[in-house]
Amino acid sequence: MPFEIAAEEIEKPDLAAAFADTPEMKSTFSNRAYVEIDGAIWIENLTKELLPYATHILDWYHVKEKLWKCAKELFGENSERCPIWVKKFSDQIWNGKIDQ
Repeated sequence: MPFEIAAEEIEKPDLAAAFADTPEMKSTFSNRAYVEIDGAIWIENLTKELLPYATHILDWYHVKEKLWKCAKELFGENSERCPIWVKKFSDQIWNGKIDQ
């Protein structure tokens, strides 16, 4: 069995208190703190606790992974449409045009 540590067992510094104690810090970090995550809920929860005003960004590898998973669900595992669909949406995301 692989070695596992529950998120609750990890000793965390009190960064949230340090960063969120003053209105100035809240304002500063709400506009400038970015956390790149892989989509794991426990990581997202931990970073939200430590930096509650940060923006979470899914890393590119996992964006592409989720696009492929979605394409296979939409069109079928071996559909020729999958790579076309993934390219279209990954290009839009990469270029900041995902709402189009």
